[in-house]
This record gives sequence, C-alpha cells and structure tokens, in this order.
Amino acid sequence: QSLLNLLINARHAIGSEGVITITLIVDKGWVHVSVGDTGRGIEREHLDLVFDPFFSTKGVWGEDAVVGTGMGLSICRNTAREHGGEVTVESIHGVGTTFTLTLPVASSEQSTGGMGEGSSTLSILLFALDQALVDTYQQQADANGHVLTVASAVRDVPSQLRPTYDLVIADSHYVGKIELFRLLQSSVTYQVPFVMVNCGDMDYQMAEAAEQALANYASVPQLSEITSRVLGQGVWCRAHQT
Repeated sequence: QSLLNLLINARHAIGSEGVITITLIVDKGWVHVSVGDTGRGIEREHLDLVFDPFFSTKGVWGEDAVVGTGMGLSICRNTAREHGGEVTVESIHGVGTTFTLTLPVASSEQSTGGMGEGSSTLSILLFALDQALVDTYQQQADANGHVLTVASAVRDVPSQLRPTYDLVIADSHYVGKIELFRLLQSSVTYQVPFVMVNCGDMDYQMAEAAEQALANYASVPQLSEITSRVLGQGVWCRAHQT
C-alpha cells in the first residue's frame, strides 16, 4: 500500500511526460525500495514538511493542478515505522525526487498472520451515519454469521483495530473527512482491510481516501461481495469496482 502511494505521487510529479524509476536492494536483513521521478522536485524548505499530516505541495494547498490532502506520505511513514522501517526522501528542485521505503525482512513464520479466506466468521466495523446503510449491512451480517459493530465517530473506535476487527467498511458520504482519514490511517497501521462504499459521487478529498483503500465500490454492494472479493484475495490485495 505504501509503495502504491509512492508510485501515485511519482505519477503526479512527472505530469504528462517523464520517467519513474523503481529500484530494489536487499542488504543484511533490510529491503530498500526506491521510487524516483524526473518531476520538478521539492523545494528545500518543504523537504522537512512533506511527511506532516495535511501538508501538500499539490493543489488546493500547493500549486499543482492535481489536488491532494497531504495524508498519503504521512500514512506511508507511519505504516513503515509500525513495521520497524522508515520512509525517507531526497530531492533536487528542478531535477527530481526519490522516496525510499525501508523495511526489515520478515521470516515466513512472521508474515503469515492476518485474515484468510478460510475464516467463516468475521468481526466487521462499519463506519457510517446512514441508518439505511447500517440496517442493510446489519441484516446481511446476521444472516451470514458475521459480527457487525457500528461506529459513527472515531472516538467509538478502539485505538488498536487488531485483534478486535477483521474488516473495516466506511461510507464515503461520512461528513467528517478528517475522522475518516484517521480511520484509514489506523486501518493501514494495524493491517485491517479498509473498504469504502458509496464512492460514485465524491469530492476530491474522499476520492484520495478511496484510492488508498484496499477496495472501493461505486454503490453499496452486498456484504458477501466485499468479504469474498477482499479477504478472499488476501489482506493486502487491492480490488476495485469498475
């Protein structure tokens, strides 16, 4: 997910033409993945700020035509640090930028955790204010033997999503955009699949959250479609409704 975010940023940086370079180095138990671009680069005074939440060099806050909320790089760094790694940046204004994601190599025993498709009962967190949506998913969860918990604010969500929840579903029409981004960040940090529904008509801020979600749906799909499509492909597989 962090690598995908770095690639999206690189694509935005080069605009209509340019070069994106990806390098992989394994060194003494560490993996270094670098994503470089030939964009305009980041000004020196902004380098120390790019990982700050809500800071963005893109419009509306920045100067680019591509909009940004300033949450992507913050989530990337927090995720890397939760896994004992780091994200760093090097940039020369007018030349280009390189972000490097560094992570420790995990043994096969360490990397086999998380939900798999063999699980029959899921603990699902639904983040929504729409009562009709809540009622729909509650009925479907009951019918399929899943445990559904509804939260209408971040304060109702436990500080650590694991091991309480196996899946988070969020309504993109939730009015508290900052709260929804915080929930997304927590889901990524604790490796809980995060899915967004009702994505057919969103503003640019919610569109960025949907882009970072593991799956997004234009409407409100059946709960069984979400569980089979996301969890059936593995916790960190990206799925999209076209």
